[in-house]
Amino acid sequence: MISSNLIDIAIAIMLIAIVLSYGLHADCGIPIFLWLMVYSGIFASRSVFALLKIPLIRRNVSWITTYSLITFIITDGAFLSWLIYGNVIFYEKANNCDSLPDSELVYKVMFALIIVGYIQMFWYGILIFCLPCIIFALRNQPDNRPGGVLEG
Repeated sequence: MISSNLIDIAIAIMLIAIVLSYGLHADCGIPIFLWLMVYSGIFASRSVFALLKIPLIRRNVSWITTYSLITFIITDGAFLSWLIYGNVIFYEKANNCDSLPDSELVYKVMFALIIVGYIQMFWYGILIFCLPCIIFALRNQPDNRPGGVLEG
């Protein structure tokens, strides 16, 4: 868990380095530099919040569920909102980032991140729509254990 969060933070730092190296001069009709910087910050914050969970577990285990839920709502809500905003600005008519040599790399990075965002939104959609059915099926499952009461 710790190693994957540290890898995510390293990826966010590399993304910030790419944006700072190639995106500072990206003037292509959309705020691509700002979008990528905020995206990197949100991506890193998810891992930072996960790492901050470790001292919380050591001090007070009872708060872990509340902390996890609050950080999930904040970070993934911000992440989803920012991906939707990125999708809107990416497909604007003012976007000419792919035709300018100064912004071509950051354009491709933004496109790849939006594709990853589509996959994540699809995953959350599946969870949102399937989870109630799974919970219902598990609650209405007959108790077939020895000594259990069979409903019928």
